[in-house]
Amino acid sequence: MGIFKKKYDYEEDRLRYEFDLEEDRYCFYMNGKRLDNKEINLKSRRFLKRKNKLTEEEKIERRKIAKSVEEYRREGLERKALVDKRKENGMDLSYGSFEMPDVERKFSKEIQEYLEDLTSPEKNDQYVVGIHRIGPDDGHLENIFAQGIIVQGHATGAARGTPSLGNTVGYYPDNRTIVKEVGLAYLYKESKGSIVVKIPKEDIISNNIYVMDEEAKNMYLNPKYIVGYFPIEDDRTVEKRVTGDTLADYRQQRVQEAQAYIGMETKTVEYPPQEMN
Repeated sequence: MGIFKKKYDYEEDRLRYEFDLEEDRYCFYMNGKRLDNKEINLKSRRFLKRKNKLTEEEKIERRKIAKSVEEYRREGLERKALVDKRKENGMDLSYGSFEMPDVERKFSKEIQEYLEDLTSPEKNDQYVVGIHRIGPDDGHLENIFAQGIIVQGHATGAARGTPSLGNTVGYYPDNRTIVKEVGLAYLYKESKGSIVVKIPKEDIISNNIYVMDEEAKNMYLNPKYIVGYFPIEDDRTVEKRVTGDTLADYRQQRVQEAQAYIGMETKTVEYPPQEMN
């Protein structure tokens, strides 16, 4: 076996790298454990050195994203603890046993009804309903609606090789969990919102759900499965569903909202007011 311990390679051992808040830099992780420099090979150390050449502005942005991911994971652990507790007490684990806080506040009536209908076991038992969370920038929505959702691994580069739906779309044993996930999407990397997909189970079994780009370089989940994009508003509510056909109108609406806000901010009040003259 030799006297030296194996040094991990970020490609061969499929290491995951993240920005570590304690170290204030990118680090490699394996099975949830952070690896130090002694545990990775020279090539991996050089890779990290390149990744960590960040300006102070970039570091600030990385810290913000890392804090958001940490908050999202903590939320996930709390949900798991709730499930485990209910299992111990022999309680029902259906969607109804999970408290959806302030449903009326999180969703407009139209969106609440749409999501409940979409995830209804009676109507959509033969479908898998999944969620793909957008990060802090939704500028690539046009590409997603046109090409589909890329499935050639995670943004951290952890997953490579054979495409897997789970690499890019979150789905659950009970489709109704998606309703809660859409409402809490903002916990993921300061997400702007989420894309929801609906896929027939028979298509997943046959693995006939992917398409290639023109260069045959990347694999995508076929855009025909996308039912819509659900943007998160500033007050963390979800009020609308955006489709490929309505995306241009949505963009224009956002521009008008921004212009109205800027106009309101820059508007000056004449003093003394005319009514006082």
